[in-house]
Amino acid sequence: MNSYIETFPKVEFLGLFGFSWKEKVGKEMLTTLKGTIYEDTIKDFWGGGSWINTSLIANLHKVYESILKTGKESPTFDGHVPDDNATEISHLIEDKTRVPYQVVIEFLRSLFYLASTGVIEYKIYDPVGYREVKDATSEGPIKDVLNEAGKKINLILLVGGAVAGIYILNKLRS
Repeated sequence: MNSYIETFPKVEFLGLFGFSWKEKVGKEMLTTLKGTIYEDTIKDFWGGGSWINTSLIANLHKVYESILKTGKESPTFDGHVPDDNATEISHLIEDKTRVPYQVVIEFLRSLFYLASTGVIEYKIYDPVGYREVKDATSEGPIKDVLNEAGKKINLILLVGGAVAGIYILNKLRS
């Protein structure tokens, strides 16, 4: 009977109304930082039901986003091993926020891991690249073709409505 129950997915409740992306990132960070001197940096009494310092994560994300806007590429990881870009961004965030390097690198790794597994939206991991892709796909030849077709259809409907109106007026007069 025990093995049957273990086949069900484990349900976790974070926060008052469920998971926020900040709570998910913080929880993922704790998988590595638990038991270290950095654990208390991530935990917060005022973090709601999740006990995660979501303010810290939000601030780290704002600085991360501002660094990406300067033209830096999003960091990538091979498991827990950061690429050179991740290391550089971590040092930049550490300099701006005074949050320890180990916490910052775990923040970036957690963003990368959760976005790559689909747990959080990709736009949280790469907000600049997401906007560029969204803008590029919402503009272009397909959109232009659809706009032109829509204008022609509107013109056809307008002319057809005018013809139908004239026909009805002629029928009413006779």
